[in-house]
Amino acid sequence: YKIPEGPICDRVPWKTLIQEHPETIFNASSVCLTTMSDAHITSKYTKKAPRDFSNVLNTTWDNHKQYADKHGYRILDASKLVDTTRPPSWSKIRAVQHAFRQDCAWVFWYDPDSIIMNSGIKLEDMLPASQEGDLIVSKDITGFNAGMWIIRNSPWSETFLETWWSMKKFVRRPGGSKSGDNDALKVYLRSLEQNDPGHILVASQCTFNSYWWISNIKSWARLWFLYPRHYKNGLYRKGHFNVHLAGVGNKMKFIKELQEVAV
Repeated sequence: YKIPEGPICDRVPWKTLIQEHPETIFNASSVCLTTMSDAHITSKYTKKAPRDFSNVLNTTWDNHKQYADKHGYRILDASKLVDTTRPPSWSKIRAVQHAFRQDCAWVFWYDPDSIIMNSGIKLEDMLPASQEGDLIVSKDITGFNAGMWIIRNSPWSETFLETWWSMKKFVRRPGGSKSGDNDALKVYLRSLEQNDPGHILVASQCTFNSYWWISNIKSWARLWFLYPRHYKNGLYRKGHFNVHLAGVGNKMKFIKELQEVAV
């Protein structure tokens, strides 16, 4: 399977733990990956879901488990925590809160329709050396993205997660293509950027949320006319850490092909 060539992703623009304290033994087991699937439940939201995510987590789990084992991280399947009173995507908040209770110092939430493509890149290469910065996020062309993010286990983070969960007016009705959690996150983080910016670190999208190219009129318009530089920066290229199949219809086809060439 041919992987698109292109520029490698820049390092994060802040000093990391490894850069600041190279001699320190890093406690990798304090870093957790977590995700979930709604394939096992039936609710008014899953019945009317426009996209089929069944078997996605089962197919990508080993890829992330191997990555976690390679570097000594823990990985948690939070599928039992899916809240059936909301679109399942909201339950990522509960998944991370659960990871905090498992003594995870840092938690990497990843959407299950993603694949680690370059396992040589460590999460500690992204974690800040200072105590500033509790949430590491990226932006796509529409703003902050809730599909991939890293968060420190701290009092600020606990408040952040609970406040995000409380934004009930953003919860969408069954049958739509959006859940509302990402819209809530965008509004919340825009407010925090203005009023409490010290806790938020924004990485390039390619750091841990590269998108797979979808060839359609909308994608070509974004690439050539609307957001050429930003859009291109967020597209997956060989050597990037991972690829996120956000918005991709036939996910299983691409997941199987991409896992064959992941390193």
